[in-house]
Amino acid sequence: MKNNSVIYINGDSWCDNRYFKTLLNKTFPSQLIVNAAVQGNWNSQINATTINDIKLLSEKFKNINCFVYYSECLRGSSEDETIKQMAKHKTYDRINLLLEDLLYSYHAVLQKKIGDLCNLNMTTAFIDNCVLSTMRPMYQAMLSENPFHKCYSLSKHVKDQSVLNALFDKEENVRYLDSVIERCKLLESIPGMKDYHPNNESLYEMVIADIQNKLA
Repeated sequence: MKNNSVIYINGDSWCDNRYFKTLLNKTFPSQLIVNAAVQGNWNSQINATTINDIKLLSEKFKNINCFVYYSECLRGSSEDETIKQMAKHKTYDRINLLLEDLLYSYHAVLQKKIGDLCNLNMTTAFIDNCVLSTMRPMYQAMLSENPFHKCYSLSKHVKDQSVLNALFDKEENVRYLDSVIERCKLLESIPGMKDYHPNNESLYEMVIADIQNKLA
């Protein structure tokens, strides 16, 4: 016989965070919570573990409330080749448009694979979301406002610029780097943020409120 319900969370270090975990447990004291998030997680891995976990959980629970918070694009080792292939089949004049489509593809895969097995909610942590997202990004919940710029990857342009330099001209790469710098400044401007990570419970209050709204 199946148990009643479970809250499932997956993401990166913004979800694998003691303040987030503590507030989740305080808010839902009688609810089973499975938090599969891992620091440094990348989006294809988030999808793989989520799909596997939800299929297993669906054998035991009638009601699975799944919340996936995607990390930045281009963190995974296979994504360089993925965006090269994407650029062959569609013309992109902006890096962010390419990365938004990449993020969309992760959403679409999860929707197809487990959309009928759980109450699926998808969004992002510190980057912007896409049209398939069902919630605002974590960082926007912490800000209570929308930024004027979009950004889908922070670390890639700092660590290795070769792939994006090959796909886009210098002007666009500089424009994109500006959006990375603006996003870093924005995150660090949030009170309670430390090294681009939430560093107290209060920052997660509106994130939890968004979860509550989806459970209502």
